[in-house]
Amino acid sequence: MGRPSKRTCGYAERNARQKKQRSKVPCLFLVVEGKSEKIYFENFSSRNCQVKVFVAPSGDPVGLVKKAENLKKRGTIDLDDLDKMWCVFDRDDNNPENIEKALIRAEKNGFKIAFSNPCFEIWLLWHFEETFAYVEISQKLAEKLKPHLGDYCKTKDYFDCLQPRMNDAISRAKKAEKMHVQNGRKKFTREFNPSSNIYEIVEEIQNLQAVDRS
Repeated sequence: MGRPSKRTCGYAERNARQKKQRSKVPCLFLVVEGKSEKIYFENFSSRNCQVKVFVAPSGDPVGLVKKAENLKKRGTIDLDDLDKMWCVFDRDDNNPENIEKALIRAEKNGFKIAFSNPCFEIWLLWHFEETFAYVEISQKLAEKLKPHLGDYCKTKDYFDCLQPRMNDAISRAKKAEKMHVQNGRKKFTREFNPSSNIYEIVEEIQNLQAVDRS
């Protein structure tokens, strides 16, 4: 056989460099149920941590986990050791059985779950208010956001307004979680209201962004 051409060697070296560079930058893959979550999370992507967001066809928790499975199976995403797959969904009108099925399916695949109860807007509200009263109707949270964000719209980007208050939201989410646990409520259930472990994704991103990869 003849010796590899300079062009072939150059391509191989470039490909090796790209793979090495890719291995240094963890990626969080998120499958979400709506545009508001997609818009929010895409703001976090940086040179130290890539964030790639995919929107599921519906808010059905099992269908959302299946979407994550298909992305992995079809090779649309490449999960390395440092990468994570998150399935992000709300309680809304989902029944407990369906949520439980999604949790089991996600665990089998090594996917993580971010669950907001009753909906994603509780996480947004915690940037501005410390409120732990049970919320039955999700729309009420949109109304509570108006004094802080104006006429709240799910397709609008509020990240610049939220970012300076992010640590407050994290603190309040953790406080709510601790309160529910102390009262004997089970995580990811209807009774675990209000709650959101979106803070786990945010903290994971913050930790990855703080690492010097130069």
